[in-house]
Amino acid sequence: MTDLAEKAPTKFANIAFKTAFIPASNEQRQKLEQGFGTARFAFNWALSTWEANRASDQKNSFMGLRNTLNSIKREQFPWMTEVPKDIPAEAIRDLSTAFKNFFDKGTKAKYPKRKKKGKAKFSFRLPGDRLRYREAIRDDGTAVTEVYLSTIGWVQLREPLIAVGRIIYVTVSRRADQYFASFCMEYEPIKRTRRVTKPMSVGIDLGLVHTLTLSSGVKIESPRSLSRFATQLAKANRLLHRKVKGSNNRRRAARNVARLHRRIANIRRDFTEKATTNLLRAYDVIGVEDLNVAGLLKSGRFSKSLSDSALGGITAALHRKATKYGCLVTEIDRFFPSSKKCRKCQVKNHDLTLADRMFHCSSPTCDHKEDRDIHAAKNIHHEALSQLPRATGEATPVEIWSIPTELSGPGGKPSRRSRKRMPRGAVTSNTVQRQNPSESAQHV
Repeated sequence: MTDLAEKAPTKFANIAFKTAFIPASNEQRQKLEQGFGTARFAFNWALSTWEANRASDQKNSFMGLRNTLNSIKREQFPWMTEVPKDIPAEAIRDLSTAFKNFFDKGTKAKYPKRKKKGKAKFSFRLPGDRLRYREAIRDDGTAVTEVYLSTIGWVQLREPLIAVGRIIYVTVSRRADQYFASFCMEYEPIKRTRRVTKPMSVGIDLGLVHTLTLSSGVKIESPRSLSRFATQLAKANRLLHRKVKGSNNRRRAARNVARLHRRIANIRRDFTEKATTNLLRAYDVIGVEDLNVAGLLKSGRFSKSLSDSALGGITAALHRKATKYGCLVTEIDRFFPSSKKCRKCQVKNHDLTLADRMFHCSSPTCDHKEDRDIHAAKNIHHEALSQLPRATGEATPVEIWSIPTELSGPGGKPSRRSRKRMPRGAVTSNTVQRQNPSESAQHV
């Protein structure tokens, strides 16, 4: 079972807000690309230095690598001074975290690999200490939010920045030809005690025929974006591999392939976010399966359909947004026989196969028949309710963690009141929020 009362931090928690932004000029685009390249180069340099120091029995640390790079970059890498100094420092911090996870026996992290140019993710990170943002007015009278990135300048966000706490850092990334800014914020969650009834809880069965099957009988199917664009993607890839390497035509063809992949991922992400948000707004307790998606993808038989359904992304989104909406997401053990166990007489039907879309109880005294997916969802629902702490019949008191904002109604549910905006033209510094985290967490 996933108990938010145990997993929630004692003081602070983190939440991210990601939105696209528009570079003001080609000069800003060039500086952003320089930042992506500097972050990749600093990571690879730190990895080579780390391995060389370890071979010569020297100690490795984040501070040591950062100080070494700062002492030699003006002579050996003078181009590195044209980007914010925090970009290479944060890249070295990422490498230090990667090695820490690799040597931690409790995790299954792999050994860090070098980032190859053109294939590694285009991103860099900046600390939020000196971050400034303001609300500006367009020529048509609409209000937009602008953020100042160090040495890059003011950039315009496509959505208003909702700051629920102190901004720790901002991650700037690029996918195809679109730029994004992700703000990681720290806030202090509040604990609420609510009484959960059965109509306010649901069990979810994840599958390939129907992506989401609720215990109430509702079935939700994903848009299958990869299958929809499979023909276009294959044609774009064929055109890409016919171009001469290093030519402008190949770069344009690669950009078209990247745009198709971005569109496929956006459709899949849109479905995942909307479906999970609707579930978290409608129910207080949600029971889901603990699927081994990574193991299923290795089978090869259903790997393409599994990737297209994004079952792992749905489960991750439920856990990620549970605190925001004040819900309890309970994860059922992956070996629980939700499909084979009869919910009436508790007898397992070991002869049930994937081709059987109807469940037939193998007990001669029961003979229960029901839709396979709905039957599994009801078993998951019952198992989730049985794992709630201090279960007392129809109602169960549970502890819920939620975001303490003025937008939250009872139990952390978002209200329909309009968002509280800053005065137009005001410049807000994150330094003020850092000094008063408790006060800044109450303003949006």
